Amino acid sequence: MLLKGTVGLAAILLPFTNACPDHNLHQKRQSDSELDWSYGNGDNANNWGHINPDYETCAIGTQQSPVSLYGLEGYSERHTPKFDYPSSVEGVFANSGNSLIFTVTPPDDITTLPSVRFQESDDSDPEEVYLIGWHTHAPSEHIVDGQKAKAEMHFVHVDADENFRSVFSFLINPSNGTQSAFFDQLDQPFPPIGSDNERTSKVDLNLALNDIGGFDKFWTYHGSLTTPPCTEGLRWFVAKEPLLVDNDMLQEILRVSMYSARPVQQMWMQGVNE
Repeated sequence: MLLKGTVGLAAILLPFTNACPDHNLHQKRQSDSELDWSYGNGDNANNWGHINPDYETCAIGTQQSPVSLYGLEGYSERHTPKFDYPSSVEGVFANSGNSLIFTVTPPDDITTLPSVRFQESDDSDPEEVYLIGWHTHAPSEHIVDGQKAKAEMHFVHVDADENFRSVFSFLINPSNGTQSAFFDQLDQPFPPIGSDNERTSKVDLNLALNDIGGFDKFWTYHGSLTTPPCTEGLRWFVAKEPLLVDNDMLQEILRVSMYSARPVQQMWMQGVNE
């Protein structure tokens, strides 16, 4: 069923009704058979821009995501994010059909949502963006030093005008015996693929930041949604430190995940760390 929310927040998500269930946080979850695109083995994903006129940006966009990142190119010394996440955020925890998804309960005033502030440029005023949910991908979409992580988690934010504006990425890898406080707080077993199981839950977003020792070192670039219609205008932040989980937790994440990684995009005007 559709989640209840304000007209404004639902309206910005309307263009994604036939797109990715990971980014359309207020639509009914859809099976791959109901979509006109898929991840496939990569061939279909490379042709998203040609299967529907609405997806043209996927083919011609100059700032497409995800990208390959390298430690040798260094980390950003600008755009440092300042998080204002409360210790408890209520939302709906479910399976999108591809992966785990958590939708924040929409408020009457979007500016009361958990927020992050950063500067787009050195001479600009700080910008504030608001978290509407998070979801996972498996394997990771971003590649670091030639390697994919086992999974990736995206914290999705919009601006005050309710446009998708920023995504914070956490790469997820195994480490035997390492407990993730963020994932451990979620009720298990996780909602399986194809399940209508929706759970009202409360999460502490700060635990994800704590799991990586703070979002102190990161890459940032101008990017896009990683699913049709591949909308650009987003600032991406990708944490240097992976979010480590123990083997059992990683197996649980992968158990409820379909292949959901867009191929990395060629560099053009993304401007890594600019």
